Amino acid sequence: MNEAMNLLANSKKTINDIAKEVGYNSAHSFRRAFKRINKVTPNQFRKTLQD
Repeated sequence: MNEAMNLLANSKKTINDIAKEVGYNSAHSFRRAFKRINKVTPNQFRKTLQD
């Protein structure tokens, strides 16, 4: 998950690409796991970094 957070923060890759890169078979399961761990969705996480 740390690698996913790093990619979200430092790349323009899509959520789907990041999910595959860090080992999830589907973007849906990645989003669910990300939100369970971080309390925000990957998109929300990325947006907070841009503000």
